[in-house]
Amino acid sequence: MKTQFRSSLIGLVLIATLMAAGCQANTTVISTSTPAAPTIAPTKTELAITDTAEPTNTATAKATKTKIATETAVVETTTEETLTKTAVVSPTATPMQLADWSSAEFYTSGSLANWQYFIALQFDGYITGEYYAVVDKNKDYKCEILEMYPNRLYCHGPQAAFMDFVRFEVFDVSSDEIVYQEKIWVPGTYHMEYTD
Repeated sequence: MKTQFRSSLIGLVLIATLMAAGCQANTTVISTSTPAAPTIAPTKTELAITDTAEPTNTATAKATKTKIATETAVVETTTEETLTKTAVVSPTATPMQLADWSSAEFYTSGSLANWQYFIALQFDGYITGEYYAVVDKNKDYKCEILEMYPNRLYCHGPQAAFMDFVRFEVFDVSSDEIVYQEKIWVPGTYHMEYTD
C-alpha cells in the first residue's frame, strides 16, 4: 500500500510539474508605437517527496499581467518652396543654305505598289522650284520636295527596267531644261499589285 501511495504521490507531483511548465504568463502591452516583446519571468518550483502518508504543500505557477508604457515623440516638419529663375539655352537650328544642282547626287531608289518606282536625289542644302523627270527616254516621273526633307528631290513613276541601267534626267518645269542627268542601276525586285 505504501508503494501504491508513493506512486500516486509521484504521479500527482508530475502532473503538477507539467501543469506548472505548461502555464504561460499573460502579458498585456499598451503601446502607441512598436509593441515590446512580452517578458516572462521563470518561476522555481520545489517538490518534496516523503515516505509518509501525510499531504504536503506544493507550489503552483501563477500567471501575472505586466503593463508596459511607452512614449512616442511627435516631430513636426515644415517645408518652404523657393522658386528661382534659371536661364535655359534652347538649341536653334542652323538654317540650311539654298543648294545648286552641282551638289546633287543620287540618294536612293526603290519599288512602290502597282509597278511604280521612285528615285531620290540629295543636295548640300535645300532646294526650291518645280521639277519633273524622264526615265529611259519615255517614262514620265513626277518630282516633289517633301517638307520633311527640304534637301531631297523625290521622283516617282512607272517601273522602267529590271536588273539594268536606266537614263534618269531631271527637268526644270519653268524652262524645260535638263538640270541633272545620270545612269542609275535598277535592281530586280518583287512587286505587289494593289487594287483600289
